Amino acid sequence: MDKLKKLYAKKEQLVKDMRAILTACDTESRDFTPEEEEKYAGFDKELDSVNKMIKMEERMYQVEMEMDISKRKIDLPNVEDKGEDEKVGEFRNTAEFIYTMIYRPNDERLAELRTQQMKEGSAGGIFVPNKLATSIFSVSPQTAIVRPRANVIPAGDPPDATMTFPYLDQGTNMYGGVTVSWIQEGGAKPATEIKWKEFSLTPYEVAAYIPVTDKLLRNWSAASSEIESKLRAAVIGEEDTQFLTGNGVGKPKGVLNSKCAITVNRTTANQIVRADIDSMYAKIWEDGGQYVWLASPTCKPYLMAIADAGSNNLWMGNYASGLPPTLLGAPVIWSQRNVGLGTKGDLMLVNLKYYYIKDGSGPFVEASPHVYFTSNKTVIKIYWNVDGRAALENPIAIEGSKSNTLSPFVILN
Repeated sequence: MDKLKKLYAKKEQLVKDMRAILTACDTESRDFTPEEEEKYAGFDKELDSVNKMIKMEERMYQVEMEMDISKRKIDLPNVEDKGEDEKVGEFRNTAEFIYTMIYRPNDERLAELRTQQMKEGSAGGIFVPNKLATSIFSVSPQTAIVRPRANVIPAGDPPDATMTFPYLDQGTNMYGGVTVSWIQEGGAKPATEIKWKEFSLTPYEVAAYIPVTDKLLRNWSAASSEIESKLRAAVIGEEDTQFLTGNGVGKPKGVLNSKCAITVNRTTANQIVRADIDSMYAKIWEDGGQYVWLASPTCKPYLMAIADAGSNNLWMGNYASGLPPTLLGAPVIWSQRNVGLGTKGDLMLVNLKYYYIKDGSGPFVEASPHVYFTSNKTVIKIYWNVDGRAALENPIAIEGSKSNTLSPFVILN
């Protein structure tokens, strides 16, 4: 499989090189130069060779997979002969899809998914059917924190292309540089200029894998919920971690590291007191959005003890109701992706509609019996492309002041 990936990567580079030569000639409305003609012919010859190698490697990979299955003496489940319609129908769940991909690689239902995989331009994996991808990526406010509350941009076509978004620069002026003046009769109208900025999102590839026993995989009808739940937990956990704390290097830039976030200094080390809560609340940008507290579970003893001057508890929680507790009217979400008590980011007050997520291609799935061959286990890998960052570059200056700023992301330092 690694060799196949290298061959696909080489093929992609050859095609890019050939396209660059054609584009240059087309742009300049000219024919090939002798040097370009020689280069193009060389690339074309090498491409033919790579295509032949890919075809041979794909064939060998399929044969080796079949040999591995034979060596293991796998007892395939009894499956009665299905009608033609059901053979080309949808997979019933994720486990059946993975089982078919490993043990029945020639199944008709996989043909279209391989075509979709090639269309997306990723080598090696098989495109996960939309129905199953929805199941794996299904999220709710109880299981995922950022995605269900953020602005999510669909993959589009091409799915992994960089997408640029304009926004109003309100760092020094609430109205993005627009100046309003009162003018005397006959007076000159002042010049004004709206200030716009841009930010870009480029989906990065991220992968997760899980070893599954062959016995469990063969019993796919019972294994589906187990496999899906573990894949879903991994996807949600990693995305949330990066959306909240990612450094933006080859991955999303999280809320904690966004330039528009405002940090509030803690009153007392390793504690959270009423003054901290008040200072954070005073810094939020009020625009009607839904704010939530994201808190490390290590903060519980302090948050649950927050009280006003009259010793009235400001913490409102009724676990029997199943609803999240609230603090100053905003829901509190216990986040295991937040750092421990006393560290920057153990408590955040955020409006996540100002966080943008750009989905890319995928998800794709690969399965390999080779890694744990002697242990009768198959490694299942899922990978997808995604990026994320805050929609603002700086905190927002309030009207009449450049030094006093507000933000949809307020972090306890």
